[in-house]
Amino acid sequence: MVTNDPNKNVHGHSSLRDAPEKSRNWLPLLLGALALLALLFFLLKGCDNDADRPVTADNVETTETVAAVNPVDTANTVPAYSRAEFDRTLAGTTPLPATYGLERVTFDTGSAELGSAAAAEVADLASALKARSTARVSLRGFADPAGDAAANQELSERRAAAVRVALIEGGVAADQITADASGETGSAATRDNRRVEITLLQR
Repeated sequence: MVTNDPNKNVHGHSSLRDAPEKSRNWLPLLLGALALLALLFFLLKGCDNDADRPVTADNVETTETVAAVNPVDTANTVPAYSRAEFDRTLAGTTPLPATYGLERVTFDTGSAELGSAAAAEVADLASALKARSTARVSLRGFADPAGDAAANQELSERRAAAVRVALIEGGVAADQITADASGETGSAATRDNRRVEITLLQR
């Protein structure tokens, strides 16, 4: 039976006049996809510009400010002293200087006095240095960040000097040892930041 529907042909199928309407249904999706691609392009371009931006004084200042607010704890950045390792370094050919943390040489707040554990470690170190008279070492004292910076600098100097005196009393030649100090270190008032490190300068 033939109908009078103008949108259907003689076989009952929709005419081509529906095609433009169907195409128009895809148009918003296509425009949305293009807008999304454009947004992604500009975002990626912005990231590239930040990566290519040269380091400026402002950037450096920001980094230094953060570092000043959060000082790096250096107590664990050097290997701990052990007699076996120190002897290997003394007898070996590895590049110098080599720095070790004297783990048992820690101090009470405001003190530069060596406790019994610290004295035992210093005596062990003295024995190693006496066996190698050509060796030269440097001691560096530290203080925690609590209190006055100038007082902490002086305190860290006294701590390094206390270890130097103990080494000399243990039989090490005075000209084998120099002492220095770094003052405040770390971000907390802990024993790890009240310490002395030793650096082997010459075998």
